[in-house]
Amino acid sequence: MNFSVPRCLSIRLIGRTASTCRGIMSLTLMTSLTVFAPVIAYPATAESAIPQDNGTPDPWVQMTPTGARASFEMPRKPRYVEKSFTPIPGKPPIKVRLHLATAADGNITYVFSYHDLHAKPIDEKTANDALFWSVRGSYANVFGQLVNPQDLGWEENPQQIKQEGIVGRQFVCRFVQNEIPFILTGRVFLVEERLYQLNCIMAEEIYDAKLAAKFFGSFKLLAPEIDLPPRPRDSGVK
Repeated sequence: MNFSVPRCLSIRLIGRTASTCRGIMSLTLMTSLTVFAPVIAYPATAESAIPQDNGTPDPWVQMTPTGARASFEMPRKPRYVEKSFTPIPGKPPIKVRLHLATAADGNITYVFSYHDLHAKPIDEKTANDALFWSVRGSYANVFGQLVNPQDLGWEENPQQIKQEGIVGRQFVCRFVQNEIPFILTGRVFLVEERLYQLNCIMAEEIYDAKLAAKFFGSFKLLAPEIDLPPRPRDSGVK
């Protein structure tokens, strides 16, 4: 199935400068974690804590986090954050691993995250439910509204996509933070019991589909062997 990041979103504010969009750094970062989980909102991250650009177009950095079994690219090396929650009483907590970086003087935020469900979905319906609630939680956490699919040139929003041989969902929503409109474009994938999510959050007036497409297109799955430790050094013992 062919898919693309939307290029036809309307810009509703006129006359604002990009510097007024600093509010994105107080954005509540989000992930809805399992079909059983309540919507969870992460506290805002201080602007100084997230790696940012210096105004120059540096090459993007490829990241291969230990344990992720995936790689991705961001404009600069991201900050790593871990969050845990317990969606089901009596079950072990689920740990969410996030990597965050900003660009365009803090007006764009890139988020890569993943976590493991308690068990692999038993059938297609269960898998679709997990994807549905992950998308639903993402825009609910920012009190956002899904963009009309006709405005995107899509048949539906979210839409089903396929990347790296795995089925996922792509969605676009609008929300307002400190009276400034933002666009959140996201992709969610389920591999066995693991949910991957990539979000690109931009102030609406500087929305650039090419940047989101570059981020999403950099996502690659890696073989499980990538997690194995390197060969230990020879101890010298015979």
